[in-house]
Amino acid sequence: MKPVDKVKAQLVMVTGFLVIGLIFGWQPLVIASAVLGVGFLVSPAFGDFVLNVWFKFAEALGWFNSRVLLSLVYYMILTPIAFAFRLAGNDPLQIKKRPEQSAFTVRNHTITKKDLQNPW
Repeated sequence: MKPVDKVKAQLVMVTGFLVIGLIFGWQPLVIASAVLGVGFLVSPAFGDFVLNVWFKFAEALGWFNSRVLLSLVYYMILTPIAFAFRLAGNDPLQIKKRPEQSAFTVRNHTITKKDLQNPW
């Protein structure tokens, strides 16, 4: 990591702790931001150690988010919705057509200026 990037990460940590502490009125976070700021200025080794711990924590949090939280969202939200669609017989993608029918749909529509103004 470049020295400039280390300083940026340290500044983000100190500022983040300070802002969160001031917004929620948590005095320990304000004190922690002051201690970290002074520690980063006094000792580069302390700064490297704190950054290593911080990035390991971020890596663990990323692992947790990508595996556990996204799995919970998938199984608790998306799966019940899919089952509800199947029970209702809804087929918006027209996947369950009979084999003798084509998936092609004829659309006799002339594109106008209004169609291109708000495509969403």
